[in-house]
Amino acid sequence: NRYNAKIKRVTAKDGLWVRKSPSTSGQKCFIIDYNQEIESFGVTANNWNIVDNTLGYYCSNRYLK
Repeated sequence: NRYNAKIKRVTAKDGLWVRKSPSTSGQKCFIIDYNQEIESFGVTANNWNIVDNTLGYYCSNRYLK
């Protein structure tokens, strides 16, 4: 995987929103479907995954494994 990203899988049955900031109040950008893999480029202090550190996308770490 590129840039030492960790591969994680979505565990939320309804999918997982990717947002523009690491918060539930962040603008919703798109949904990652259940069981789909994502690349995580780290975790913020408030436990959100950095999905794309160039575009600034985040998703909750709570629904990934």
